[in-house]
Amino acid sequence: MKRVLILSTLLMLTGCTTVPVAEKFPDIPPEFEQDCGLLTPMDKNDKSLSDLMVTVTKNYEQYYVCRQQNRNWLDWYTQQKEIFDKAQALKHPQQQQSN
Repeated sequence: MKRVLILSTLLMLTGCTTVPVAEKFPDIPPEFEQDCGLLTPMDKNDKSLSDLMVTVTKNYEQYYVCRQQNRNWLDWYTQQKEIFDKAQALKHPQQQQSN
């Protein structure tokens, strides 16, 4: 009888030791929210049209590369967040109903 009482007490205590862990999707790190930086200004000594075109071309390239990198990263982050949220909804359907 003592063994049954000890065993049932141990079983009840082990059931109380588990703690639910709430998964949270990470926020965007601040370094990924930075802007693309300043464009290259025109040199005051450059007076020819070819110098202007070189500067404009560099600026367009810098802008579009940075813009595309930002869009790609944001698209990826948004898709991963949606997948995470759907998985959470499947894992904990009762929480979705209460909201």
